[in-house]
Amino acid sequence: MKEEIIKDKVYMLRKLAVMLTCMVTFITVGLVIINFQAKMVTINYYGQEIHISTMSNTVEGLLMQNGIYVDEKAVIYPSVDTRLEDNMHISIYTEEMSAELNIDEYIENAKNNIREVYLDENQVVEFDMIEQSNANVDRGAIKTLQAGSAGEKNVKYTVKYIEDKEIARNIIEEVVLKEVENQVIEVGTSVSTVSRSSINRVTAKDFAVDSGFVLYNIKLSADLQRYAYNMCKKYNIPYETFLAVMYVESGFNNNSISSTNDYGICQINMCNYNYLNRNLGITDLLNPYDNIKAGAFWLSRYYKSWSKYNSGELLERNALNSYNFGEAGYRQYINQGGTAYSWRYANKVLDVKAKLIENGGL
Repeated sequence: MKEEIIKDKVYMLRKLAVMLTCMVTFITVGLVIINFQAKMVTINYYGQEIHISTMSNTVEGLLMQNGIYVDEKAVIYPSVDTRLEDNMHISIYTEEMSAELNIDEYIENAKNNIREVYLDENQVVEFDMIEQSNANVDRGAIKTLQAGSAGEKNVKYTVKYIEDKEIARNIIEEVVLKEVENQVIEVGTSVSTVSRSSINRVTAKDFAVDSGFVLYNIKLSADLQRYAYNMCKKYNIPYETFLAVMYVESGFNNNSISSTNDYGICQINMCNYNYLNRNLGITDLLNPYDNIKAGAFWLSRYYKSWSKYNSGELLERNALNSYNFGEAGYRQYINQGGTAYSWRYANKVLDVKAKLIENGGL
């Protein structure tokens, strides 16, 4: 009887030992697998590099896991759905320092001096543009129904700096001082003939060209080519480059409207309508004359802005890329290490320009 009890105890001890061994092995293997799957990623957050070890599979998962929050204006490269790889480099930047980062661990390890500043200031709140469609008005015709009025708010917040570089901004309190009144505009949706109000502003001299004009075999009427040529002379931009921009933007389709509210041949964004209306008298972004005038004017701004720093092909590339990306966003891209040659929009336009000149058309 005693021998059987002893045998049972030995059996149980052996069984327990085997179970413990299996558990230790399982935990060890699990830790090895976890360690093997962990990836080291570098985040360039507004020019500040942070190194993170992560188990996340995507850029979006990495940002969520580490409490890195960005607003809708932020640019994330590569995109949030990109699959993470070991030693990957991710850039986050925007015009406004409105994103927040959980930097407690980084601050503890920072060797630089950190200072915190308390700010209390009134800020302007810009109004939005609200569109109302009208099927009884020509497509693209625009009318202001209610003028917008900016609001005002008082904001109390703290800003943390390492040396002179801002690393965090935390809002403590916001109080509305004046309510925003949004602008309301009416946008025509009827597909009919071009609005006469815009055509009547075009005179005979707008079609009178000099010996430098070339009529190309493209899907743009002779009158519109002459008009575009004169707008290029007026705003001091290269004619063939401007034709190539129109081709890349819309294929010379004046009725083109993008999902991001870009209108007409030159794809003028609706957010620029107020400025163009005040300064150029433009009322119809789907009127080809209004649209070409707006496109030439807008492109000339970028040529003029970049001419302070560049000339020749580099000037042209920077102006074209700014037309595509927006000047503020493109300058941020350059400041982050990008080049005029790595942003591909200018390449497309210059390729089209070369084919236009070589073949006499597209």
